[in-house]
Amino acid sequence: MIRRAKKIISYVYPIVFEHEKGEIVPCVEVRANMGKLTLDGNHVNYSFGSLYTVFDKTFEYFNLREKKINSALILGFGAGSVAKILSDKYNSNCQSG
Repeated sequence: MIRRAKKIISYVYPIVFEHEKGEIVPCVEVRANMGKLTLDGNHVNYSFGSLYTVFDKTFEYFNLREKKINSALILGFGAGSVAKILSDKYNSNCQSG
């Protein structure tokens, strides 16, 4: 129940689930934002957000709907936003291996 409430609230304001500090990366957070989990740093978004938009537009530019793609290698899987685009918009059967 609490998780569902946080997800709903995330449409109004991002909710931080985890916050870690490290030697190399000053801050990394797992957040719920617009109902999706994101991985964010101080000055970068590692998933969904603007990165999601860049990949989405790139796939449209290369007209992936017209191409038969049997497999793809995703380097730096992150939170899986690329796999989600391929699965949801292009009906790919994304599997981790």
